[in-house]
Amino acid sequence: MTISQDPTAPLIVLVGITGLQGGSVARALIESNKSYRPAAEAFAAQGVQIVGVSLTIENALSVQKAFNGADIAFVSKMLVDTAKLIGVKLLVWSGLALSNGKFSRVGFFDAKKAVTDMRRTLAGYYASNIFEAPYALKKQLGGSYAFGLPTPPTTQVPLIDVAHDHGLYVRAAIEDPSLGAGSEVLSGRLISFGEIVATLAEVSGKKIEYLEMDRETFIAATGMPDYGPMLSDMFEAFAVHGYYGGKETTNERLLARKPRLWSEFLAVVQVKELLK
Repeated sequence: MTISQDPTAPLIVLVGITGLQGGSVARALIESNKSYRPAAEAFAAQGVQIVGVSLTIENALSVQKAFNGADIAFVSKMLVDTAKLIGVKLLVWSGLALSNGKFSRVGFFDAKKAVTDMRRTLAGYYASNIFEAPYALKKQLGGSYAFGLPTPPTTQVPLIDVAHDHGLYVRAAIEDPSLGAGSEVLSGRLISFGEIVATLAEVSGKKIEYLEMDRETFIAATGMPDYGPMLSDMFEAFAVHGYYGGKETTNERLLARKPRLWSEFLAVVQVKELLK
């Protein structure tokens, strides 16, 4: 994104720029050769205007002021109504996948037409989750590892280095004319959990076994009796419906550059150091 103070340049509001998705969007737009006027919550050193606002219902008027003049907004569901009220022309909504109500404990949503043009971007399965979910990858006696989930090893997820690559998909949603009103931009590259574990073992040099766990064993392994059933529902839904409900991920040829492969992500995070 060429940071511009030209009043004719589109104004983009990014909500949650300090998070993985928001930060990735900002970086991807900054790499673009198109001009946008800045309005966000960080990246001030690169010319992005900082706006601090509490995103609560009680603070609705202040939130509306933060969107004033915006042409494009990257938001979550709670801000759709504000974007509509202010008259945002393009809304890029970062949402969740659907399971048609079968797995009721997972927080899904139904999209609705709210502004002139809404495009929904769905983030794939975070590559960092493989290491940050303590219930999944566990070190065993003797130095080997086990990776256990309540889903078959053939279950596929659209793995993505969110911080590095998710913004590429949002940038495509904003800039590519082939992605019209109502488009869904589905990020990530499909890979099975079995392949994830096999590549992790190969790159790290560690012995790692995939364990297909039953629901009760998995919930107990999470150590979270309230949260565990929801997690189990999520992984079971992946096997039955697919991460995106059977839909294909967005063609990478629409992106400004190629996203990282799982093996490339492992090299960047120095997996051998992580799994000492």
